[in-house]
Order: sequence, then structure tokens, then C-alpha cells
Amino acid sequence: MIVIGVWVLTGCIYLPILEHTVSTQRDFRDLIGSNSYPAKIHPGVSRADVIALLGDTPYVSPDRRTAAYFVDAEEGFYVGVTCFGPEQSCYVLVLRYDPDGKVIEVKPGLEGGAGSLLQSRYVPFSELHEDYLRFHVPEIPVPAL
Repeated sequence: MIVIGVWVLTGCIYLPILEHTVSTQRDFRDLIGSNSYPAKIHPGVSRADVIALLGDTPYVSPDRRTAAYFVDAEEGFYVGVTCFGPEQSCYVLVLRYDPDGKVIEVKPGLEGGAGSLLQSRYVPFSELHEDYLRFHVPEIPVPAL
């Protein structure tokens, strides 16, 4: 009983909640494909077609050859003395274009864990976006820390 009491005071309790998107960005996860599994966004598609599907993104390299899109989602909630907040995930789509504006690489990714047991504060999604770009897509400029 003492062990459970100490755990509750120092740990976190996870409350499962179904994943839901919290961004205004169109969810691209059902639109991406590859050469072997073409979908609406795949190598060979034009930049104009991508923008028609997803809209503009503020995350574009100066030469316009790389663009990143983010879909922000929350799933579950942590409650405890040392943590409080939703389990955050950022689904990432990095697109690389050739000089003619055709997609040459479709690279989906996931950045998450902001509400995890090791994190005691809610992190704005914009910070997660910038951290992802800073470490994984350095050709897209982000504001200095």
C-alpha cells in the first residue's frame, strides 16, 4: 500500500483517449505513397498538385526544393504530481522537389512524446515542429533559440 501511495505521488497515471488531430493542416497520412504504392502524393507529382491537396506550408527551404508539413495529434492524457498533459504526436511529411518542381522524395515521419513520463510541461506544437526541422531537415530555416 505504501509503494502504491509513493508511486501515485511521484509518478504519472495515463488516461487513454482516442487519437484526434488538433491542427488545421489537412491530414496527409492517407495521401502519401511511393513508386510501388502510388497515392495522391508520390514521386513525380508537381508542387502545384501538392499545394492543391495540402495548401501552403510555412516550412520551405529558401531554394523551394524542400518542404515540410505537420499534422498535430493528441492521444491520451497524463496526470500526476510530476506530469500533466496530453500525449502529443507530430506527424511529419518532408517532400523534396527536383528543379522542375516535381516530387522526388516523400519522407513521412513522427515526432512525439511531449506529454510522456519524462516531460513535465506541455510543449507547444510549434516548438516540436522547429525542433524536428532543426535536427532532421536543416535546410529549412527556423527561428534561432
